[in-house]
Formats: sequence, C-alpha cells, structure tokens
Amino acid sequence: GKIDTKNRNFNLLTMCQGIEFTVFSAAYMGTRDLFGISTGIGGTGVVMKKSVLGEVGGFRNKLIEDFDVFVRLNKAGKKIGYAPRCVVYDEKIVSWGALVRQRSRWIAGHFQLFKDLKTVRSVFDVWHILNPINTTQVTLGLLLNGLIITLYNIYGYNPFTYAYLPIHLWLGLSVFT
Repeated sequence: GKIDTKNRNFNLLTMCQGIEFTVFSAAYMGTRDLFGISTGIGGTGVVMKKSVLGEVGGFRNKLIEDFDVFVRLNKAGKKIGYAPRCVVYDEKIVSWGALVRQRSRWIAGHFQLFKDLKTVRSVFDVWHILNPINTTQVTLGLLLNGLIITLYNIYGYNPFTYAYLPIHLWLGLSVFT
C-alpha cells in the first residue's frame, strides 16, 4: 500500500521524510508495479496470506525482517503488487539521532541480506537491496536544497557561488539528478 505521513508538519525532518516516502510509494513502487516488477514490502501497509508467508519460512530474526520476507518471496517467484488506493499512515522520526539509528539499522540489515547472494535474482534486486543508501542520500539532498532555498530567499545568497549557475537552473538540475 501507499505509505503516507501522519506527522508531516511536525518539523523539517518529518516533512522531508514525508516527501521521501511519497516518492518511494508513488514513483518507485508504482513504477516497479507498472513494469511488472515486484514492488517490495515497506514494513507498513502489507497484506498477505498466512499460507504464502509459511511457504517461504515465515519471519526470521533479521534486522529488517520485512525486507527479508520480500527477498524470499521474490526468490520464490511470488509477485508483490502495489495498491496505491490502500493508504497507511505512519509517524516519521522527529529527531536526527533517531533517524541516524534507524537508517543505520536499515543499511546494516540490507547488507546482511546482500551477503547471501543467492537471494539476488536481477539488477532490480540489487537496486532494491541498496535502496536505503539511496533514500538517505535523497533525504540529505532535500535538506541541502531547503537550506539553499532559505539562504537564497532570505539573503539573496547562493552558497555555491564558485561556479556561475542561476539558482533556478541549479534547483532544476538538482531535482533531476
């Protein structure tokens, strides 16, 4: 299902995570589903038959048990679809320390699964396994862009003045990279 943020307007960090999960749900999972590629399991908003979970051995004691189940379902040839009209609201982390701990656990858990190369079936699996690294980078990019927009709007200052690039062009390029 689509993951939406309950506390999006709590602070800048929750706002950025809200944007991140909107992009993850709509763009990433929606595009994978459109091309017939299993969309993954995000831990929240997942429905499956108990018998299907049993076929792959149920939950194991892993750092990221939801993704472990996804990898094993994918390996077993089970297709996981995306239901964009099934919306689940969760609360995002409100402090930097907690976010760093969460993302560190995600990254460690993905590498824990990545070590077992038998679970990797395609380049899409590799991309999905390494996804927390990418989403962390996107979050930091959004925060950096927010800082730059703030500096530009308040002080008329672009901190990247070492190369001439109009702020509108810079922002456009940063959105598409």
